[in-house]
Amino acid sequence: MANEYLQRTPTSAGNRKVFTWSGWVKRNEIDSVGSLFSGGESGTNFTSFTIGSNNQITVKKKLSGSNDSLVAADPKTRDPGSWYHIVVNEDYVRESSRIFVNGVEIFDSGANFPSNTVGFINATNDHRIGNSVNTNEYLQGEMSDIFFVDGQALTPDVFGFNKEGKGYISAGSTMSTDFRSGQWLPKSPRVIKTEINRRGGFGVNGFYLPLNDSSNFGADFHCDPNTIITLKDESAPQPKNGAPTTSDNYISELRSDSNASNLVLAVPGIIGAPGVAYTDFSANIKGSGTNKVLTANGNAGVALTDSYYGSAMEFDGTGDYFSGTYNADFNFGTGDFTVEMWAQPKTVNSIDGLFAVNGGSGANRKIIVHLDNGTPKVHFGHLPGSSNAYVNSGISITADQWHHLAFERNGSSATWYVNGVATGITTALSQDVTFTNQPLYIGYGGEGSFNSFDGFIQDLRVYSVAKYKGGFDVSKPYAPVGIGTFREVPDTCTNNFATFNAIGSGLLDHDGDGNTSATYTNGNLTAVLADDAASARSTIGIHTGKWYWETRIDVNSNSPGVGIVGLTTNSSSYSDAEGASYEPRSDRFRKARVNFYDGSNNKTDNGLIVGVALNKNVGIISFFADGTLQSSGTMTGINTLSTYHLPECFTHNDGASNTFTVNYGQNPTFSGQVTAGTNTDANGRGLFKYAVPTGFLSLCEDNLPTPAIADPGEHFKCVLYEGDGNEGHSITGVGFKPDLVWIKSRSFSNNHHLFDVIRGPNRILRSSSTDAETTPGNIMPSFNTDGFTVGEDGSNNATNDNGNTFVAWCWKAGGAAVANTDGSINSQVSANQTAGFSIVSYTGTGSAGTVGHGLGKRPKVVIVKRRDASTNWPIFFDGISNNTNDILSLDLSNATATAGNFFNGGDTTTTTFPVGTGDGQTNQSGSGHIAYCWAEIEGYSKFGSYVGNASADGTFIYCGFKPAFVITKRTDGTSSWLIHDSSRDPVNPVLGALYTNSSDAEGRGSVRVDFVSNGFKHRNADGGAANNYANDYIFIAFAESPFQTANAK
Repeated sequence: MANEYLQRTPTSAGNRKVFTWSGWVKRNEIDSVGSLFSGGESGTNFTSFTIGSNNQITVKKKLSGSNDSLVAADPKTRDPGSWYHIVVNEDYVRESSRIFVNGVEIFDSGANFPSNTVGFINATNDHRIGNSVNTNEYLQGEMSDIFFVDGQALTPDVFGFNKEGKGYISAGSTMSTDFRSGQWLPKSPRVIKTEINRRGGFGVNGFYLPLNDSSNFGADFHCDPNTIITLKDESAPQPKNGAPTTSDNYISELRSDSNASNLVLAVPGIIGAPGVAYTDFSANIKGSGTNKVLTANGNAGVALTDSYYGSAMEFDGTGDYFSGTYNADFNFGTGDFTVEMWAQPKTVNSIDGLFAVNGGSGANRKIIVHLDNGTPKVHFGHLPGSSNAYVNSGISITADQWHHLAFERNGSSATWYVNGVATGITTALSQDVTFTNQPLYIGYGGEGSFNSFDGFIQDLRVYSVAKYKGGFDVSKPYAPVGIGTFREVPDTCTNNFATFNAIGSGLLDHDGDGNTSATYTNGNLTAVLADDAASARSTIGIHTGKWYWETRIDVNSNSPGVGIVGLTTNSSSYSDAEGASYEPRSDRFRKARVNFYDGSNNKTDNGLIVGVALNKNVGIISFFADGTLQSSGTMTGINTLSTYHLPECFTHNDGASNTFTVNYGQNPTFSGQVTAGTNTDANGRGLFKYAVPTGFLSLCEDNLPTPAIADPGEHFKCVLYEGDGNEGHSITGVGFKPDLVWIKSRSFSNNHHLFDVIRGPNRILRSSSTDAETTPGNIMPSFNTDGFTVGEDGSNNATNDNGNTFVAWCWKAGGAAVANTDGSINSQVSANQTAGFSIVSYTGTGSAGTVGHGLGKRPKVVIVKRRDASTNWPIFFDGISNNTNDILSLDLSNATATAGNFFNGGDTTTTTFPVGTGDGQTNQSGSGHIAYCWAEIEGYSKFGSYVGNASADGTFIYCGFKPAFVITKRTDGTSSWLIHDSSRDPVNPVLGALYTNSSDAEGRGSVRVDFVSNGFKHRNADGGAANNYANDYIFIAFAESPFQTANAK
């Protein structure tokens, strides 16, 4: 988000050797450079935590113009669909930079720690969030809950936790598995702050920025607010600033004050009823006395600004100030007193009065609190029995930033506190502060040698007591620079909203011309499409339910469209066989690639807002133009079955250019272009410009249906282990008793070995071979409650050869087999209907028939192997084999082919799958066969197809979950069955290549694929086995976490 960031210059140095930064980040523009946090001087001395153009999290340091010192984590952060939690801790004592993502350590610099002995974070120089101090490295993304802890090197467990039952995170290495059960979520800020303080506190410059309120994005809540008036949501789980709602001019919202009995003046500077803006509330807080009456002079007033109330007293430096008549409450004599305020100067190049009691120039008695070219000072003049005196803080403050200033006399000592740090201490201040008829001033020094203040003042208080008597903790707000108020959105790590998918461009080349021109801005809520048949799609797919969203179209061509695209086959055609769309400029409605209606009620105005209401439960979609239902804009017959639909915007004429800004509920101003509407969805979530149809919901995670399987790891796991060559080698960590175990040696060339509960332990089938079932020895003697046991292995190198590394993919079926008579051929079935997986054993008849699978749902994938002979592994795959004799074989690299009557030209049903005569492979008379059957379960498994593009910005495949396991296979040409998983590659990119039809050891060459929160993205520019240009592929995928509980990867 260009030229937008938060900025602060600390007035006191903190611990420059040990500190921790923690924050939640949702990336928008992939492959761009964006700074998370930085401190230093432009171009010379700086330290920066950055996401680089290579998408790596980097700690960058530069000292006195020397070359940059870099430490970078290897994993790529290329997932714009969800949120990352990033923790960076620096410990110059330990000589370590450590980086954590979603609770998992991904980098420790160790011996590679830069030689610089100290960094520039926590020095008294420029600090920025969302931009680097040394260059324009603006973060393109969203941020939330930023913590900075000065003086402690903390680990992620302080800030977050894994919530059991919400998927899992594969957190191991390429050689060992480590599963973290549950989604990584933030702890309550209150809990985090308590723990940080228990361990030693936030330090001099620590802060906590929720970043959740447009009245002051930089508000700091690491300590309790010290405002005069309580803030509207300061006690919320994630606190918010801003003025509270009040019907009594804030009287009921005044904060209790332990020094109330000594309170002399309390002026918050808050917009309210007439006269409230610059009211003194001291008597209300004290419970006695009379509030001082203030008069506005010049243009002095209270204005909206980035402050805790969203407003403050404003002065323009040319005769603006507030004044009050003499009051004896300010006669402190030789006793104690305190003057404190929040001040934000617009300039710091003159002598400007902040607060004064002053009878004017000459010999009049006076106290003048002022800034001398940015340095806070107090001038005592012509008081009884004393000479003039100045107390100088010795610290300069920065313009356009809020600073807490407090001056205190305690006995004969006087102390300045600048942002809570004691400074400018004077030990002999004997002035008798007694006045006769001198008035008070706010924003002016009361005489000509002191200019009127140019800036803002908030929460001015005066006490007849020494309030602090030592340094104290106070908020450290950051100043927003260029951040529009519309940037406040409810899209958070605990309720993730849909946006345009910035890595979906691999699906945009609908016309095959190689041009996929799409530019995303405004948090991926605006897309500029500038190509024939380009489209932009949502990060959240719709499977069931009733959903509403709005899109603003700024038209520069004659061909914009809004609608949905179906993902039965991950089609690359807009308004495809499962899609529907509305083109307002031509009043055209399309469904399933044909015109549903072509009218003449053309909408040509820029800024048209199109509302879309999709009811997947009954298969109806309706289109609205500026809130009005279009007369022919309701279409029936939308697929209500297993098809996902993605909201889509598109253009389909050569040279066309259109700008679309979407509101899925989090963007009611359409990125600052219109006044926000006040219409919420049926659950009270989101805000929309126009009324939401009854019962419809916004596209956010909180509204998504509860996953059918909350924790996919209870039904599928991939574990890694090293063989030891001994009997009884127990492999654990699966988390359940597996019924199918598929093992492959990674470091040695050997066949794949499949074991299942129906055939029993030690009985091997090999997917990379046509071999009949064998029992070569005690190779895998048992399935166990948390895994399985492998045996001595001998010279097989199959499952436990000493020193070799192995991967085991494990599925849970239904345990011991039961008889099934649903088909014309009886079977024995071990079925897990919840996870859509069954193992089926049957004896062939040689005649076409059906076999019961026990799933209660139609399987999309059926893999069959004859057990007693050398045969192939024919596969029924939905979308290829339905009502045809087209098959693929798991052991072959061949393209789809019509090869015998394997599945009788039929289709699977909720109870059976078909078999033909099978050429002796699927239904040999008298022979035993084993079949592995999978039905698709939303949020757990996905089986489909896609078209490759041979680009490093490859095809994106939407799954509705973060994958744990993916197999891909080209269908229109020769290629191997490629297997990737998140255990061998727990971070992106996913490199480890194994092939079902090959005994080759694992290859870890070119970059192949990224697993992301809602699917997977190809990254192989060479095409290879999974991404050749314009070639057709199928995929089989199983989940690590459903999308609504998936962290970004």
